Amino acid sequence: MPCLNNDLDYSGAIHSIVDSSVPVYTHEIKTAWYLHGSELEEAYENAGVGDNPMENDGMSAIYFFIMEKVQEWYNENAEEVFEEWKEAKS
Repeated sequence: MPCLNNDLDYSGAIHSIVDSSVPVYTHEIKTAWYLHGSELEEAYENAGVGDNPMENDGMSAIYFFIMEKVQEWYNENAEEVFEEWKEAKS
């Protein structure tokens, strides 16, 4: 099974997709924090990168939250997706 971080994101493509999904406008950032503040704080803490989830106006926490969700999805679906891909190549 390919590893999401070491095999599939070797080029940084997944990182770029997640990074481009982080809002840059203040209104969108504040809305994300209003709706998902506790989840964003938790993702920031889980990343273990510091003590201030509002670093970069909270954008870092949003990035870590999205990346966490991508990793969760991959862990839950990777085997099925990989098997479908192998069958399609056969």
